Amino acid sequence: MKDNVVFRFFLLSFFLTIVSSSFSCCVRDDYHAEKEEVKGEENGEEKDVTAPLSPNRIMIVPDIQNYMDDSSRYKHIDSITNYYISNISDFAACIQVGDLTNNNRIEQYQTAYDHFFSKFPKGKEPYFCLGNHDYGVNGTSNIRSSNLPSFMKPVMDFSMDANGNENYVRFLQIGDTQYAVLDLEFAPRNEAIAWANDVVQNYSTTPFIILTHVFTNKYGQIHDVTDSSVYYPGSQKTYTMGGDYINDSMEIFNKLIYNNPNIIMVICGHTFIPDYIEVCSKKNSIGKDVYVVTVNYQHYTEGGSGYVGILEFGENFYNIRSFSTATNQYGPINITFGGETSIKAIETNGKENTIIYNLIGRRVEKSQKGIIVVNGKKIIAK
Repeated sequence: MKDNVVFRFFLLSFFLTIVSSSFSCCVRDDYHAEKEEVKGEENGEEKDVTAPLSPNRIMIVPDIQNYMDDSSRYKHIDSITNYYISNISDFAACIQVGDLTNNNRIEQYQTAYDHFFSKFPKGKEPYFCLGNHDYGVNGTSNIRSSNLPSFMKPVMDFSMDANGNENYVRFLQIGDTQYAVLDLEFAPRNEAIAWANDVVQNYSTTPFIILTHVFTNKYGQIHDVTDSSVYYPGSQKTYTMGGDYINDSMEIFNKLIYNNPNIIMVICGHTFIPDYIEVCSKKNSIGKDVYVVTVNYQHYTEGGSGYVGILEFGENFYNIRSFSTATNQYGPINITFGGETSIKAIETNGKENTIIYNLIGRRVEKSQKGIIVVNGKKIIAK
C-alpha cells in the first residue's frame, strides 16, 4: 500500500511539472509576441535584441523663464517635472523650447536645474535649446554668449562644436521610427545652417525635427524680413548677437528646410501667441507640408501655470493638445494636422549612404578607433 501511494505521488508530481513547463512556455511566447525585434550594435558588431515599442507622444515644455525669478512660481515647474517623471513610460521624450532663464543668470540656471533638469533619469534627459534670454548681458542677446553651466550641457549624439551648447543632433525613437532632433542655434549664423544641411542630407532617409527657439510671430506666420505684410517684432533679426549675420525664419526655411524633404517639422517657442499653441505649415520643394509647432505659455497666469503641449505622432496624423500638469487635465487647445503617414520613415529612391561622424560632428572614416556614430547609432570601433 505504501509503495502504491509513493507511485501515485510520483505520477502527480510529474504531471504538475509538465503543466507548469507548458504554461511557462506559453507566457514567454506571448511576452515576445508583444515586443518588436530591433537591431543593436556593440563593439562594432550587430546583435539581435528585443525592445518594447516606443511611445508615440512627446511633451513640449514652453519657455520657463518667468518661473525662474519668482520663488512663488516654482510650484509650476515642479508640477511639470513631477507629471512627466510620474508618467515617463507614456512619453518618447520631453522637449523644452528655450528661454531657460529670464536674464541669463547663473542662479536662474541653478533653479532650472534643481526643479527640472536634475530630476530626469539618465538616458531620459530632456531635449532643449537656448533662447534669446539665455544669451548676452542680462539676457539681452547683445552677444553670442550664454552662462549655461557645464553640468547642464544638453545630451547629444554629435554636434557642430564639441564645446558648444547648441547645433547638435540627438536621435529619438517614436513608435517604430527613429527620428533625429536637430537643435539649431538661436538666431543662426550661416555656418550653423551649412552644418545642419550637411547632416540632414547625409541622413536622407531619417525624418528630422528642427528644434529652435524662434520661428513664428504672434499671428502664426513664419518670420520674413523681406515681406512687409508679416509682423516682424520678436524675430531673430531683432537681436544683435555680437554682430554676426543672423538668418531669420524664412531664410532658415529657404536655405535648410525647402530642399530637404526629410525635415518634417519645426518645434519652437518664444512668441506671444493668443492661444498659446499654434500650428502652421509651408510646402517644401516636393510639395509636402512642413509643420511648425509653436508652444509658449509664458504670458499666461503666473508664467504658464504648469501648462504644456502634448504632441502625438499618429499613423496618419499629428495631434497636439494643451495640458495642465497642475490639474492633470487637458486644456481647450486640440489641433489635429497632417494627412500623410506621419510616423513612417522618409522614403527615397536610393539607399541611405553609410555616414560616419565622431562625437563632435565631423565626418570620419570607419577605420577610426573609438566611439563613432554610424547612420545614427553609436558604436565602439576597435
